[in-house]
Amino acid sequence: MAITPESILSFVSSKADRPMRIKELAAALKVKQADYTRFRRKIKLLLDSGELIRLKRGRIGLPDQLGVAVGKLTITRGGTGFLIREDCPEDILIPSTDLHTAFDGDKVMIRFRGHVQGREAGTVIKVLERARRNIVGVYQEGGHFSTVVPDNPRIHKNIYIPPELSLDAQYGEKVVVELVEWDDPFRNPEGKVIERLGRPNDPGVDMLSIIKGFGLPLEFPAEILDQAERAAAMSYDDIPRMDITRDCVYTIDPADAKDHDDAVSVDETPKGFRLGVHIADVSYYVRPGSALDTEAFERGNSVYLPGSVIPMIPEVLSNDVCSLRPNRRRPAHSVFIDFDRKGKMLKWELADTVVKSRAKLSYEEVQDFFDSGVVNNKLK
Repeated sequence: MAITPESILSFVSSKADRPMRIKELAAALKVKQADYTRFRRKIKLLLDSGELIRLKRGRIGLPDQLGVAVGKLTITRGGTGFLIREDCPEDILIPSTDLHTAFDGDKVMIRFRGHVQGREAGTVIKVLERARRNIVGVYQEGGHFSTVVPDNPRIHKNIYIPPELSLDAQYGEKVVVELVEWDDPFRNPEGKVIERLGRPNDPGVDMLSIIKGFGLPLEFPAEILDQAERAAAMSYDDIPRMDITRDCVYTIDPADAKDHDDAVSVDETPKGFRLGVHIADVSYYVRPGSALDTEAFERGNSVYLPGSVIPMIPEVLSNDVCSLRPNRRRPAHSVFIDFDRKGKMLKWELADTVVKSRAKLSYEEVQDFFDSGVVNNKLK
């Protein structure tokens, strides 16, 4: 039987009556000598992830067997921490004096220390994974050393910057700092300036600080852009689609929207009305498992900022072939819902379609029509 991380955890959980050394664990699991190196690698992965922990004498066990827990640390603006565990609804209080070298968002291991203020509490004993490597803040100089004061109010330590790692930053500038090390809770974390953003009041620096602070990706890799260009040139005629380009379909979005991924249509029927909701068929261009799909998954969503947007997929897709622009044929997924004249739903159906929007409307334009009853040229 192949030894997997899951089988190791299962054995330690159900059959190991005490913490064991790696060689003891290998013998108990009957690991062959030829497989021992691979077995040690699997143990290391489990130790690095916090699913197993190592005691001082080299013995290995599960966290809950040894009075420790693993989870995500969240820190309040006031400096108090809480450990959030996936397997437990109750958070664990981590007083500010017990955070050691952990930042907000880090995956950490804590040891239980009884109760504080009537709730279960713990102290951080190991940072398993940093939530962030880069921090945005204001560069300051004082005496013989320089620091960066983080913008994020949940980061309560200033970052020490050695002179040779300052990138010639000027006092008061917004900068991006990469963490170098922080192993001693009694000292400030050390970092190096990797980017100078400008003065806080310079145009655009505020938005750039937010983008960099949250690690939002401004650019797409060249490979992704190339794949997007090829996808945009694909024909969508290789699967049967219902042609509804003669229907009165239109989009309603914010006035400054760049992409229009959904549209509606309403038609009168002998029994009442038929509502059509049409969603741009992005999945036709972004195929599951492709580099485009992976990039979109990692980004998660488009991010809208005042005056700009960071799209989830390249603009040649999001703003063009995957956008239901007026007077352009576009592939879509549609749902048609029939209602009677009292609003009771009668039936519904789904279809792959080809649509052609008649108009790009804004919420303000549509609301003005309902308020005034005046039909302007765009609504005719």
